Amino acid sequence: METKPRLMPLLPLRGMLVFPGMIINLDVGRERSIHAVEAAMTSDKQILLVSQKEAVTMEPGQKDLFKYGVIAEIKQLLKLPSGALRILVEGLARAKVETPAVDTYFQANALPMDSVVSEDNEVEALRRMLIETFEQWIIASKKVNSEVLLTFKDQTDPGRVADMIAGYLSINIEEKEQLLEAVDVKERMNKLY
Repeated sequence: METKPRLMPLLPLRGMLVFPGMIINLDVGRERSIHAVEAAMTSDKQILLVSQKEAVTMEPGQKDLFKYGVIAEIKQLLKLPSGALRILVEGLARAKVETPAVDTYFQANALPMDSVVSEDNEVEALRRMLIETFEQWIIASKKVNSEVLLTFKDQTDPGRVADMIAGYLSINIEEKEQLLEAVDVKERMNKLY
């Protein structure tokens, strides 16, 4: 992944946050958001997904968006009869959002942030503890299909495990944003645990 900022279309998300590795459908209805998706489709199909601090804000500005987001690839696009779009996106990498701007669509400089992983026994122990605790949570809450756990058990990347679990948890958007901003994997795993 590039390590210098690049200007790209930005899609503000209301009431949700996408982590790297997540694949999710998003409905896009605001005119500026539709233009941002169209701009992404005419270039490399990549778009910056950034959560809004307040879901009710209709026309978000820089102060209304969190400082980190996810660079995502648009896998599919479907135009709905209402004029809105439904897109299937895959989160690729966390990114620091620099100088968001509004024109005919939202855009911002995105600085990709690679995870910092220290190769030590504590990280591996945290990875195992997170998977074990998540398994107990799945059984107790019944909010997630137990087959989801199979994808975690084979995942050796501790950062990916933390991001995958964080995507499933029913925690508020501010807590999810803290996990997204935690570039250091050990710190992210400790917060999540």
